Amino acid sequence: MFDPLVSPALQQYPADYCQARSNLLNAMEKQTCLLEHEAIRHDAKGALGEPLFTDILWLGRNDAENVLVLISATHGVEGFAGSAIQHDVLLQLARTALPDNLAVVIIHALNPWGFSHLRRVNEKGIDLNRNSVDFQQVLPESADYNLLAGSILPTDGNWQAADQQLLLHAAQWGEQRFRRAITSGQYTHPAGLFYGGDAPAFSRQLIERKLGGWQLDQRQVLVLDLHTGLGPFGHGELVCDHPADSLASHKARQWFNRLVSLPETGNSCSIPLVGLMDYLWHSAMREDGIYLTLEYGTYPVLRMLEVLRRDHWLYAQGVPDFCDPQAQAIRAELREFFDPDSTLWRESVLLRARQVIRTGWQRLLGVDSGA
Repeated sequence: MFDPLVSPALQQYPADYCQARSNLLNAMEKQTCLLEHEAIRHDAKGALGEPLFTDILWLGRNDAENVLVLISATHGVEGFAGSAIQHDVLLQLARTALPDNLAVVIIHALNPWGFSHLRRVNEKGIDLNRNSVDFQQVLPESADYNLLAGSILPTDGNWQAADQQLLLHAAQWGEQRFRRAITSGQYTHPAGLFYGGDAPAFSRQLIERKLGGWQLDQRQVLVLDLHTGLGPFGHGELVCDHPADSLASHKARQWFNRLVSLPETGNSCSIPLVGLMDYLWHSAMREDGIYLTLEYGTYPVLRMLEVLRRDHWLYAQGVPDFCDPQAQAIRAELREFFDPDSTLWRESVLLRARQVIRTGWQRLLGVDSGA
């Protein structure tokens, strides 16, 4: 089904959110098995004033026993690669008859504001992958982040002193504690990095509504959430945030073998995180339902922290003036980090996605792919 040759999706790789959505809608029109398309409009506007949508496509029978889900732009600016993968899949499906017992669900641009504005967060500064906590309960503690907050985003603009303070803490705490302090999720600094919000975000509520109607606890489900930014350049790692001893985790490793990594065991490019979108799906699926993050590496993680600090600092000053050279540079650096301007990287993304999706497709249908 998924031919390893170069796809037109590479030649039509999106330059912005508008082109990404246009690619999706054009490919959608070529489908012969499309059952449903829902365009959920967001209140916020895009960078060019364009309307913003999360598009959800259900292809195949509504009562299919097996469901493959592909999600893009949970972290907005990471949506370029994710959208290209979804486009590639739709182009392939236009030439492929879906089995009666398999449906494919495309969730395009879960965070369209971040996609359009080239930010990882949504319009309220919320990281959707830290937002899935119970806001009626005491929120997760972020004491270490609180200690670092003034150096992460220096209000006086003294980046040299701030960087020295962060290096000092990194040396004292060690890499793991330092990284967890900044990235695991915090709920006390709305302008800061990896902020989980103070209430369920629009996109989280959208997913919860859909999960309530899809009856995934009665089907075999594989979810692939498409991300960029962690790991070796161009490598696609399957990150499994199911508990290591769970049926879902064991099944994921059975299906995908050594492609799967587990943050819980320390063998992953990621670390255990708070408030992941995964957890909403875990509770809605069967015990053996699988949710994996297909994470594509770009540049070193310390570089990611740098570009995110500059981005959040810029927005903390107020609405940015993107005619300003400094603002333009910050925006360009963030785009390059999460979507490298490299044909080799982008081709690697699509080829790895085809491999993973083909394997998942076969496993859902009970075919031993030899993984």
